[in-house]
Amino acid sequence: MVGGLVAGVGGWLGWFAPRNPLLDSPRLALEGLQAKSLYYNDRAKPWLVSLRPDLLTPEDRDAGSERSRGMSQAVENPQLFRQLERKYRFDALLLTGDPSEDKPLLDHRNETKDWTVRYVDNTSIVLRRDGG
Repeated sequence: MVGGLVAGVGGWLGWFAPRNPLLDSPRLALEGLQAKSLYYNDRAKPWLVSLRPDLLTPEDRDAGSERSRGMSQAVENPQLFRQLERKYRFDALLLTGDPSEDKPLLDHRNETKDWTVRYVDNTSIVLRRDGG
């Protein structure tokens, strides 16, 4: 009984403990991110707008642009991603949020082997184009 009480109080205290914003956001992934041409998923865009607007193009800032619409859809459509990649020549990919939602694109990246994972944490994945 005492063990259950201790576990319950410990869980309750952990639940209400202050959260660390570095662990709950892609801030660390964005700090060191350098890219001339960046692909990102929809969940990354608000973070880019607020923390790294220097990585966005004018088209990225326009939600109605062809680039913005394509980037939003490409995470689920690897063929569309390849078309965008040929057009914009991405040198980095930023995916934030639940990686299972990016599975089609991640599987495609794994098959083509032309990208390398450069950063991973509990909020983000950053891939860089291989030099070869």
